[in-house]
Amino acid sequence: DEEDRLMIHSLIEKMDGGFDTMNSFVRDTICSALEASHLHYESTFKTLVQNLTSRDPSSRSTPSPRSAPLPTLLTSVPQPETKVDTN
Repeated sequence: DEEDRLMIHSLIEKMDGGFDTMNSFVRDTICSALEASHLHYESTFKTLVQNLTSRDPSSRSTPSPRSAPLPTLLTSVPQPETKVDTN
């Protein structure tokens, strides 16, 4: 509410550097989080592309828990329905 906003503004204004310092801190923190997110995304993306384009399942960077073959995404032959365990 307005009382909280005024209290926060008052505290920020009393800090060394005031709003300029606080804005720099917020921008730097957001930038660091975005960079970390980007690195994680790029790593995950590369692994997914490698797994999808690999012809040899043993060369995949993240082995499957049961060493199962890669799933068939498209086929001209009807596939049996698989039941999904919802427990």
